[in-house]
Amino acid sequence: MLFPAVLARLLTMPFRVTPAFDRMGMRLAGPDLTPEGALAIPSGPVARGAVQIAGDGVASVLMADHQTTGGYPRIATILDADLDALAQMRPNESLHFRALTPAQATGFARTRRQAVARYLAGIARLGGVVASGRDR
Repeated sequence: MLFPAVLARLLTMPFRVTPAFDRMGMRLAGPDLTPEGALAIPSGPVARGAVQIAGDGVASVLMADHQTTGGYPRIATILDADLDALAQMRPNESLHFRALTPAQATGFARTRRQAVARYLAGIARLGGVVASGRDR
């Protein structure tokens, strides 16, 4: 179960990228986020960007090739627009978490989508090949 003190540590204290990362996930060094209560929660679907807390209180971010279900408590989800930058970080680089409202998260997603669309349009104007994965 998530308690305010655990969430407060997530949002106010710095974290560092550890050397333990790959396409499945990234472990972070930072404050102890050990959940109060049992860790025996049912497995459930997990999303790319989910921040899971293992029994030792260590946060891990699920990356591109993450598992489909997980039984660890999930304390947050990183915006998709921020995951590419997170994936580029190297060991010992620091990061901070910030809480957003749904409206703020939607605004960031729309801004990111518009920036990507402008970038792809610029490439297309230069005669480059653009594969968006969707029909326009």
